[in-house]
Order: sequence, then structure tokens, then C-alpha cells
Amino acid sequence: MKFSFSKMNLPVPPRFLDRLVPRKLFARLNIASKLLLGYMTLVVLTIIVVAYALISLQRLNSLNRRIVTIDIPVQEAADKMLDALLAQDTYEKRYLILRSREMRTLYAKRGDEFRTWLEMLKGLPADEVSQLGHIESLHGKYTELFAKETQLIRRGRITRARTLSNRDLRDVLDELADSLRSMSAHAKTEQDGKMKQISRIGGTAFFTTTVLWLISIIAGALAGLIITHHIVSSVYKLKVGTEHIA
Repeated sequence: MKFSFSKMNLPVPPRFLDRLVPRKLFARLNIASKLLLGYMTLVVLTIIVVAYALISLQRLNSLNRRIVTIDIPVQEAADKMLDALLAQDTYEKRYLILRSREMRTLYAKRGDEFRTWLEMLKGLPADEVSQLGHIESLHGKYTELFAKETQLIRRGRITRARTLSNRDLRDVLDELADSLRSMSAHAKTEQDGKMKQISRIGGTAFFTTTVLWLISIIAGALAGLIITHHIVSSVYKLKVGTEHIA
């Protein structure tokens, strides 16, 4: 039986494959080198797909880490500090009326809680948390004004203490509360923005990885066909030449 390409079930016409064969390159390679070239083509395509997937995962991991380690702690700390501040305001007003040591103790306790959360925020990168210096300054001023109010009450200057409470303390409290609400809202906005970015990157990465995967399959299969076709055609030519010599 004569060897014929018409009897080979090639999915691609031989003439088309002949046009794709890099003859100058293949002329310098033996069969083992050609097979290795086909294998390396698959390896390179696989590396490209895996590298893109890993880069996308790294970006997603980075965004998730920033949400968990920065945005959520900042929002939680700002809310807790606001709660502590409002509690201090409550105890300050009660102390103005009751003038009891217990109210001053509770006021100081919530102040310590406020400063604890503030120190936690200081441990974050400086460029990630804004207004910390301003907030710390305002809370220090608020504490000083309460100490001044305490002294006025001890001296029996109740009217002056009430004026201080309703004017100076109230102004500092409002400014400090607005700063904390702004910090919390900013952290929430940053968190929502990163979540949308994660969703966008995830969708793009899935689509791109799928496309690269399909391209790698097609390119790998085509490279295998070209190398196989070249080797088979060379063997066929050798067979024909041998038959002529015989």
C-alpha cells in the first residue's frame, strides 16, 4: 500500500500547513528539537495564562487586604470614637446637674476609650487616615474645657460653667463629631469603591483568562499540527526517494 496524505485524517489541509511551516528554522532542527519546540510553545502559552491569572489574583488580594486592614478598621474606630464622644457629652451634662464624682469618673473612662481607638488609628499608614491630628487636637481641647468646667463648679460659679458647657464645649463637640462622621463616611466610600473595583477586576480577569485559554489551546494545537505535518511530510519524501532509488 502506498503512503498517501489523502488517507491521513488531518483536520487541516496539508497545503495550508505547508504555508505555515517555518522551513528555514526547521531545516536546522532534528526531529527531537522540533518536538521540543512544539512542547515549549505549549509551555509558553500556559505560562502566559497562569501569569495573567496570578497577577489578577494579586490585585484582588491587595484590594481585599486594604479593605480588611484599613477601611473597615477606620470606619469601626470612627464610629466607636463617636459613641464614646457622645457618651462623654452625656456624662458632662449630668455632672453639670448632679456634680457627682461618679459622672466625672465615667466621663474619664469614655475619654480613655476614645484615646484607645485614636492610638489604634495612629498605627495605620499616615496617608490612609486623614484628620487624625485635627481630631486629637479637638479632643484635647474638649477635655481641657471640661476640666475648666469642673473647676468652675467647684468654685460655685455654676452660671459660668453652664455658659461654658452650652457654648464652648458644644462648639468643640459638634466640630469633633462632624470630623468623625466625615472619617467614617470616607472609609465607607473607599470600601464601596474597592468592592466595585474587585467586582470589575474579577469579571475582566475571568473573561480575559478564558480568551487566553482558548487562544492557547488553538495555538498549541496548530503548532502541534505544523510540527507533526512537517515531520510526516519529510518522512514521506524520504519514503518516495527510497522507492525511486529501489
